[in-house]
Amino acid sequence: MSYSIKENDQQVIENLCSEFKLSPVLAKILVNRKLIKPEQVRQFLNADVSHIHSPFLLKDMDKAVERLVVAVQENQKICIYGDYDVDGAMSTTLLVSFFEELKIQVSYYIPNRLREGYSLNIDALKKIKADKNDIVITVDNGIMAHDPIRWAHENNLDVIVTDHHQVGKDLPVALAIVNPQRKDCDYPFKGICGAGVAFKLMMGLRQRLRELDYFKKMKEPNLKSYFDLLAVATVCDVVPLIDENRYFVTEGLKRLQHTKRVGLKALKMVCEVGQREITAGDLGFKLGPRINACGRLEDASLGVSMLLATNEETAFEKAKMLDHLNTERREMELNIVKEAKEQIESKLLHKTQLGLVIADQNWHEGVVGIVASRIVDTYKRPTIVLSLKEDKTLKGSGRSVSKVSLITALKECESLLEKYGGHEAAAGMSLKLENLEAFKTAFDVAVKKQMQFEDIKDLILVDDVLKDSEINQLLMDELKKLEPHGMGNAKPVFALSKSRVKTKRLVGQKHLKLQVELPHQVIDAIAFNQGEQADEIGNQVDLVFGLETNYFRDRANLQLVVKKIINNK
Repeated sequence: MSYSIKENDQQVIENLCSEFKLSPVLAKILVNRKLIKPEQVRQFLNADVSHIHSPFLLKDMDKAVERLVVAVQENQKICIYGDYDVDGAMSTTLLVSFFEELKIQVSYYIPNRLREGYSLNIDALKKIKADKNDIVITVDNGIMAHDPIRWAHENNLDVIVTDHHQVGKDLPVALAIVNPQRKDCDYPFKGICGAGVAFKLMMGLRQRLRELDYFKKMKEPNLKSYFDLLAVATVCDVVPLIDENRYFVTEGLKRLQHTKRVGLKALKMVCEVGQREITAGDLGFKLGPRINACGRLEDASLGVSMLLATNEETAFEKAKMLDHLNTERREMELNIVKEAKEQIESKLLHKTQLGLVIADQNWHEGVVGIVASRIVDTYKRPTIVLSLKEDKTLKGSGRSVSKVSLITALKECESLLEKYGGHEAAAGMSLKLENLEAFKTAFDVAVKKQMQFEDIKDLILVDDVLKDSEINQLLMDELKKLEPHGMGNAKPVFALSKSRVKTKRLVGQKHLKLQVELPHQVIDAIAFNQGEQADEIGNQVDLVFGLETNYFRDRANLQLVVKKIINNK
């Protein structure tokens, strides 16, 4: 593997440096992200409330708000129907908290992943109806739930769908369907997550209630206070951190630093974050996985109940339970990833297939999605991981690469599937065992229409090759202007050429700690999961890396986070 520098227009870089007083390094990074026009750069560097679009640009928002105004005025019962991932848990918590603030009767229902599966089901709706609810609001699901919503319609139970997943050929017969992915929806940004759509519903309803003078006798909800929940969902659902998402997460991280939510404070304590400035990485790699773990292995309601907790002791106990489940999930994941790779290598699937489909009866359904992500990281192609159930059906999840729309590929195989849904990067599906072999072939064919073997490049694109003099605290401070990082706004990747390795040692058995000697400084470097290369590394190397601040014993030092070590010949 080697690296290549992204090509860019030097004149554009010079213009940005001049107009915005930027270093050439930062200007190159912005151009690499296709931020070329001054107005684009200005908006990116100064995320503010002006980025937020009107909720009423979403199709059916007016219908949903009109129905909810009646519910508020008549104190009708509302049930929030969530999903078992982080986005679903945060969406549920958002709306439950909001309606509680409005003094409205509200409850929530999270389906069990293993017993009920994804989205609405008729048995759950029967329970919700029996509890005398007047309205069901789905969050992060519902767009493909035709039969359950038809049952609700026939039984006088109003359903408002809020979702962000891809829309099928037909829409369900819901009272309102709020989804930016609708073909007849002119909302200017399609990248909000499920919690983002739920938040838009809150915005729309608060605006309408304000117009009706509803808040004369009670305090008006401060929607900015919900940005902490919205930030976690936005980062963990891996939607693009651009447009209004950038503002949501930027403000949400500030709120999270000093959140008043008992549940989030307990979770931060368990994750050991918050003593320093909290980052999007903390949400994606620490807070999020623990909330996800209960939905993967047990009952996702545990995560929501922790987030809604008002007692510190109760919240902390639930946070510890989530932490324990996450440890169990990690161990299970490692074993399944090992078995999945053995299955791929033994059958030489990576040599002939671009669309990988692997299955086993012993793989836990709750972790197949994250296993698929690990396989994609290794083999750089769309992967579906399936768990075989006792009734001879297979249920699983898929993850993709930027080149391939997973939902488009699955649409080409839909005759072989019992159920499927998702978006370009991730999807879930179920099928009969008798269709497995045909599905493997069909999926591979569908993927090959979107990518070729040449697209699997063993090459890393870097934003810039840094000089010794450029690696300093000034650059680190300037790079913070690019935060928060995530999907659509990746952390910058740099290279150093002909660097001398002063020292190297193993850390935690599988990580490699280096000291890199440059002409005018010695800098620390960490290469995660690259410990096996220790004996192969020569004295002089090229490094591909990200730059971060490492905190240790109350000291902050610059550190290279190494992606690849290339020996100089």
